[in-house]
Amino acid sequence: MVKDSLSDYVDALERLKEGKPVVVPKGTKITNDAVALEAGRGKGSIKKSRAVFSDLIEAIDEAAKAQASPETARKDQL
Repeated sequence: MVKDSLSDYVDALERLKEGKPVVVPKGTKITNDAVALEAGRGKGSIKKSRAVFSDLIEAIDEAAKAQASPETARKDQL
């Protein structure tokens, strides 16, 4: 069960990184809450206190930094 739910979160993160979300609006800032909502879970379901989410949270943080970088912003403008 844990692997299934984690794969839902990972798939949701990938959709957000690609700019092709299904649930949340396109262009949504990548955050733990946005990934949770995109995965069909409740806001706040990704908790830092749960060890099972540590790798996922790290991946979300990296994706958020990449999304916020000026280089990405220039690509979006083009």
